[in-house]
Amino acid sequence: MPGVLIDIHERKIAEEKLLRLTQTLEERVAEAVGARVEAEERFRQVQKLEAIGNLTGGGAHDFNNVLQIISANLQLIELKSKDNPKLLRRLRVVGDAVARSGKLASQMLAFARRQPLNPAVVTPQKLVGDMCDFLQHALPESVELHTSVTDDAWNVYVDRHQLENALLNLVINSRDAMPEGGHILLEVGNVDIRAQEAGSVALPAGKYVRFAVTDNGTGICRKASRRACSSRSIRPRPKDRARASG
Repeated sequence: MPGVLIDIHERKIAEEKLLRLTQTLEERVAEAVGARVEAEERFRQVQKLEAIGNLTGGGAHDFNNVLQIISANLQLIELKSKDNPKLLRRLRVVGDAVARSGKLASQMLAFARRQPLNPAVVTPQKLVGDMCDFLQHALPESVELHTSVTDDAWNVYVDRHQLENALLNLVINSRDAMPEGGHILLEVGNVDIRAQEAGSVALPAGKYVRFAVTDNGTGICRKASRRACSSRSIRPRPKDRARASG
């Protein structure tokens, strides 16, 4: 009887390696598919947010046009009603309401990023005072808003609407961190960052005006959190800084 002896040890090793490779390949494919599904879901959420922003900007733009027509006609009525003080008072009340609505429309346009940047000198005390009513409307009754602005806060050279938008996002983040209600504090003050402290705050050494929003909430989960910091620091205008420090 003829006999044949064949060594299949190497073939067995190759088959085991191929089996392990196949198993890990299936795991990698499953991870890649899962990552792709998650990325597609995030992309759809971004598209939804973009659509909401466009809708908000378009509605605010049309609303602003209507307010301009109302304001112009109110001015014409005032010119024809100089002999009627009672009617003039009522017209001024309506005019104030139209002005507040126009400010709200401008803030909505800035939120939708359909308004060009227009940096100007901004006084923190006046900015926070004007924003209090608008911010309060974005909060439920269970959340109390408090403000604290130092009397010597420097003026800043910044786009007012973009700064208002950043503060609004911070306040909304704090609101979402307090589902059961709580307190939000908006603080504005001067900060002098020394050279040895600059590395810890990722800012060059210098003098800044800090806008800080703090709350006593429990926090937001990572998936629900918006992209915003706990504070904003802005360099003051050089001449304002020199006058204030002198």
